[in-house]
Amino acid sequence: MCASKLTDKQIKEQSLIVQKLIANGWNDNISKQFNFVKNIINSDAESYLSYENNLNTLLNLQYFAKAQSIIFTIYDKKVDDLRCLQIAYENNLEPLLDKIISFQDEISLENQFMYYMEISSICSVSVICWEQFQ
Repeated sequence: MCASKLTDKQIKEQSLIVQKLIANGWNDNISKQFNFVKNIINSDAESYLSYENNLNTLLNLQYFAKAQSIIFTIYDKKVDDLRCLQIAYENNLEPLLDKIISFQDEISLENQFMYYMEISSICSVSVICWEQFQ
């Protein structure tokens, strides 16, 4: 969806996502390691942001304005394994972003279920990809 086709609300949501995450160390592009995820999931996202923590974990967030949802991907570089969550945030976008930022340096595939539960307390979450590529 082109920025010109976004509603005012969607533009505000996109701006909030980009500003909050970039202010907390995220990059406003998809990591090269996530190119396969971008192709598998959906290339129609309005925004892609990525973050790498010290646990060898790459995080990716894809924003889909029309669906009011985010695809949140957790990728472990050591074992070449990932989880993709589709999060329908409805009116809880800012609390969701705050929650993701709060655990961005601690999350890994080993402990991701705990954070899945935290996100689930704020928004509706679906696991859409549970893959190991080895």
